[in-house]
Amino acid sequence: MAVAALNGKIYVVGGFEESGLGNFLNFAITPSLEKYEPATNTWTTRSPMPIGLHHAGIGVAGGKLYVIGGYTQSGLSVWHPGATVYAYDPAMDIWTEHAPMPTPRGALSVTAHDGNCMPLAATTGRPIALPSRSTIREATPGLCERPYRP
Repeated sequence: MAVAALNGKIYVVGGFEESGLGNFLNFAITPSLEKYEPATNTWTTRSPMPIGLHHAGIGVAGGKLYVIGGYTQSGLSVWHPGATVYAYDPAMDIWTEHAPMPTPRGALSVTAHDGNCMPLAATTGRPIALPSRSTIREATPGLCERPYRP
């Protein structure tokens, strides 16, 4: 799952849920989005993501949540890295798909800087971390790839 705070609310997106098969080896990836309001101590289910993801990166820019990369299911594996970029507008309760990242990635670290969400490091499904200098630009939907500099 991925968690971010926006406008005094806490949003929890994706992750695993019980598969219903009673076997802990059968993972079910969820596209769910839930909002927690600390002022009223209440949880609300919001519109789910277009696809289920786990270990996605999440950032906040321009009043929207950006869910970046993560793992999806492919065949029998639930560890297939994705390149998707989704923006969630909490005022409209809708998801918008943006241009994908050039490289599929999961287990991302994301930070917000100058109105952009930047995935800084991730894995590609192999045991080696992939450093990245990609920027998700809020003003110009899509991805701007920059060369990596240590």
